Amino acid sequence: MDKVAKENEKRNAEQIAYCQIKDAIRNKQILPGRKLAEAALGEKLGMSRTPVRAALKQLEFQGYVKIVPHKGAFVIEPTVKEIDNTYEVRVALEQLAVELLIDKLTDKKISELKNCIATEQEAYDSKNYDEYDRINREYHLMIAQMSENDVLYQYIMDTLNKVDGYILLYDRNDPMNSPASFIDHRRLLGYICAKDVESAQKCIAEHIHHAKSRLIFDVNNHSPVKDYLSY
Repeated sequence: MDKVAKENEKRNAEQIAYCQIKDAIRNKQILPGRKLAEAALGEKLGMSRTPVRAALKQLEFQGYVKIVPHKGAFVIEPTVKEIDNTYEVRVALEQLAVELLIDKLTDKKISELKNCIATEQEAYDSKNYDEYDRINREYHLMIAQMSENDVLYQYIMDTLNKVDGYILLYDRNDPMNSPASFIDHRRLLGYICAKDVESAQKCIAEHIHHAKSRLIFDVNNHSPVKDYLSY
């Protein structure tokens, strides 16, 4: 096998390991705090430890796994207090982004936000929930980017990455039982277009607090479907 083929095979194995471990976490087959032993995962996946190790590093980079020197890799186990604190910071950051956006509002920005909401609703109505979640996140990042403050944008992106980790661990993956985000997003855009800073900031705070409350409910009621490394 030539060098290029070997490299492609290596990348494919790493991607398979990454996707399967991440899916097991998402499907609640691996609980928060669970040790992810490379040997056990390699045996489960039918591959060597090398691609498993690369997959764990990728999961660590995305905030889903914590690698402790001399101890191994573990699924993150955030406390309710940590989750609550993260969401409080998120509220403050996104309220500032909304204020800065309103100060720098243009017709082009309004049009882009409207298009994002329309695409989000389309994904929701077609039950394409992976795409719906992606666009939901994109809407918040668009507001941050449109604030034209690069430091604020990076802080919001980092905070959303942490939130994504919490959601992956605990969310019940049942969008039909949760309020559709695009409803709040459309209401928020109305306040932005009216340049009503106070109402826009109140709207974004309520939107984020509702999401936090649903997540903390899931944290307090989570249970494994079936342990991924035990069958």
